[in-house]
Amino acid sequence: MLTNTNIFSIPPQDESDVVFRATSGKWRAVVVEISRMNKTGRPVLVGTTSVEQSDALAGQLLEAGIPHEVRHPLTWRNKSRIRLI
Repeated sequence: MLTNTNIFSIPPQDESDVVFRATSGKWRAVVVEISRMNKTGRPVLVGTTSVEQSDALAGQLLEAGIPHEVRHPLTWRNKSRIRLI
């Protein structure tokens, strides 16, 4: 028997949370969700942890025919050069 122990309830996880075994499945699901939102005209901002992830996601969006714009330091540097010319 436990005595002098605080007991508290842990709320259930949000039902919209999803865990993927592989990153490829995660990114496919991201593309599907972006596509769904795009069809309704809703803008979507997606953050990644690296330039490589941004570029890979952009490639998947391109293959899916989803209009998008990639913004990371490499693309911004190129745009600033173009504007200065």
